[in-house]
Amino acid sequence: MFMAAKMALLGFGGEAASNRPFIAAIGTVAKGSGNAVSVSPPAGAQAGDLLLCFVSTENGGQTTPSGYSQITNSPQGNSTFAGSARLGVFQKTHSGSESSVTVGLGGSHVVAVIIAIRNASTTLNVTAGSNASSTASVSCPTATTTVDDCMVLAAVAFSVNTTVGSWANANLADFAEILDEATTDDDDGGLAIALGYKATAGATGATTATLASASTQGRMTIAIGPA
Repeated sequence: MFMAAKMALLGFGGEAASNRPFIAAIGTVAKGSGNAVSVSPPAGAQAGDLLLCFVSTENGGQTTPSGYSQITNSPQGNSTFAGSARLGVFQKTHSGSESSVTVGLGGSHVVAVIIAIRNASTTLNVTAGSNASSTASVSCPTATTTVDDCMVLAAVAFSVNTTVGSWANANLADFAEILDEATTDDDDGGLAIALGYKATAGATGATTATLASASTQGRMTIAIGPA
């Protein structure tokens, strides 16, 4: 859940700070198991918004949402199936009329969400990915932005029912966690996302965090420039 201060800080549902991208809305988190979990675009999203669909499952083939394309360096996964983690991220530009889409992986937990980002270039500036064997330490990899005022998203998929805390990245301004969700469906798993801004083009540095319980992980860093 968002705290009011975080909503104001990130421009959630409001005005962008200067020219930078901002979160227009975050959809309802979809949880379940199998390859037919329905995830909805967020209320408040509008034509031209960049839609990012984040999907956490065990490692294996994921269903690509209809109308979306998988972003560069996605997916990121570790190990094989039971006890593994896979992070898939998919994008599209809001058409003005969007419906729920199906995501998932047969025989696996699913945690998925669609985020709408406004004032954003629909061509991602840069992405990076990594994965990890079972550990409580999270380190989403550095990426080098090429334009100023990029929004930087750090995401981690994990394979246990736990929480993520102690997010940190001294290179990013207005830094905050925006999502931390887990499920006990199938073999358990979850998804967490943090957000900050890189005012001047350059290396974002690694974004770190700590899981309350050790887990395999799939991690990504996604930088989005202004429209």
